[in-house]
Amino acid sequence: MRRIARWAALGVFAAVTLTLLFAAGYVTRDRGNSTSPTSRGQAPLVDDFANLNGIYKLLQDKYVDPSLVDRTALYQAAITGMLRPFPDSGTFYVDPNTVKTSVGPSGTFEGIGATIAAESGRIVISSTIDNSPAQRAGLRAGDVLLEVDGASTQGWTTEETTIKVRGPAGTKVILKLRHGYGREETLDLQRAPINVQSVSRQPPGGSLKDGAGAEVSDVGYIAVSEFTLQTMDELKTALTDVVSSGKKGLVLDLRNDPGGLLQTTVDVADEFLDGGKTILTERERDGAETTFTSHPGGLATTIPVVILLNRFSASGAEVL
Repeated sequence: MRRIARWAALGVFAAVTLTLLFAAGYVTRDRGNSTSPTSRGQAPLVDDFANLNGIYKLLQDKYVDPSLVDRTALYQAAITGMLRPFPDSGTFYVDPNTVKTSVGPSGTFEGIGATIAAESGRIVISSTIDNSPAQRAGLRAGDVLLEVDGASTQGWTTEETTIKVRGPAGTKVILKLRHGYGREETLDLQRAPINVQSVSRQPPGGSLKDGAGAEVSDVGYIAVSEFTLQTMDELKTALTDVVSSGKKGLVLDLRNDPGGLLQTTVDVADEFLDGGKTILTERERDGAETTFTSHPGGLATTIPVVILLNRFSASGAEVL
């Protein structure tokens, strides 16, 4: 199950991991040269964050409303505050619940394959993923999720619901739903690996149209929603179809694409460039550089391309 409001910069990290991300996306490149602060010539920490512990103890003992002294919330706020002075948008903290409820760079998760939303205090099914347990069981957009494993969803957030419904493939979850026409039903669903498609051939509204509203059939359309491990296979299939069908141009839609894996971004760009072109130069803080260069044989090196972007196109989408 996926939340309908996905986190803006995709990354999967442990609860207390702080990671420098590639712009607003994520990178999984391991340099294998970890060093300690002292080995880099920096002074070691001297106060061991004792002040933070003291403030927390003072809040526990003295704050007027003890119900607001939430250890986890204060801990995460302290981490967020530590990162606030940095001017770039790619240094941030991913909290544990976001990790649990998001789709990582693999483009897969384990669950039932439904998207949910909060609506008037209820948890409602927004859509189902093709060939998922949710779709095969007959879940439909508009169904209200009443219970998960016998527990009422009243007052639950989409995040809480997602954590309850997701789980290892092969395990089961019992859902009680009220369908749009009022009938209630209890379903026993077996969780499975869910592939989240990152490439789509379906334009918004169902088809491309010109300024007069007439359907355009000789221009291809491909949308890339993020750059995952599965994107290249999906893109190659789509590009092959566009080129082989004789389309005279291609609309490449990167709107709302928050980025993703660096190598996947480079590989996608490679399909549109002749050999020997510099796609990206990555510069480390010590000045070391890695240059990614295109190779001959790209699938879409001769077809004209128009790229769509918006303010939510970030990281890998900007590079492409």
